[in-house]
Amino acid sequence: MSHTAAVLEKAGREADTNAIISKTPAFIEAIESLIDEMKSGEENNDAEISSQDTSFLKEKLLVIKTSCEELDKKTAKNVISDLTQKTWPNAINTVIDNISTFLLHSEFNKAAEEASELSGTL
Repeated sequence: MSHTAAVLEKAGREADTNAIISKTPAFIEAIESLIDEMKSGEENNDAEISSQDTSFLKEKLLVIKTSCEELDKKTAKNVISDLTQKTWPNAINTVIDNISTFLLHSEFNKAAEEASELSGTL
């Protein structure tokens, strides 16, 4: 899809309406299919987590909180990367996404608060 997106972007810059008209429907269909796949995966992702995963998550959230308090974005982002390698329930994924967004905008206090709140609910 990234190749097709690049082709469409180039066609847009060059005002190549024929390419845009011919390639856009298949591109949109591919994106919609990907969205449907992702949604079906999310629907099946509300299982409880094991005590081992809970311990792992708490440990990582503490590292995120500490890293944010020290304004260490690199460490916090590395921990987020570690967390995204595992499958989590939707509610936890939402918080991880929120923390990631806060880090993106260097909102360290908010990221630390989210990590602390989630840790407190586990």
